[in-house]
Amino acid sequence: MWIRIHDTLEENVIDTMLANPNKTKIIAEAKIKSDKLDARILADLLRADLVYESYVPTKEFRENRSLVRYRISLVRNRTMHENKVHSFLDKYDYKSELTDVFGKSGIIWVKTLDVSNIDRLIMNTTCRISTCR
Repeated sequence: MWIRIHDTLEENVIDTMLANPNKTKIIAEAKIKSDKLDARILADLLRADLVYESYVPTKEFRENRSLVRYRISLVRNRTMHENKVHSFLDKYDYKSELTDVFGKSGIIWVKTLDVSNIDRLIMNTTCRISTCR
């Protein structure tokens, strides 16, 4: 939520500082709370150089981080689906002679196995998802 506001302020050459809320506990501990009072306290802390500034990476760096996080989630999902197929193989006591159950011939083999209709539905969906290597 803060990113868009921060970027807009920086694009308009407005000096910004992102305060770490965990390090700026004085506001949270105030007995009387209002935005006006919080802003005044923050301004006083800033004047006294007592605001702990959070690191804000560049836009390009944030986008790269986002891309890496997305890839990690895809790999985790693929692993989860592959583990599901392996659990079905264990459930039905199927042993594969193939080195890669998720290779082209492995997928064909998995689709020929005799399993319940529900397990077949899950395995077909899982095999489609996990083959996006």
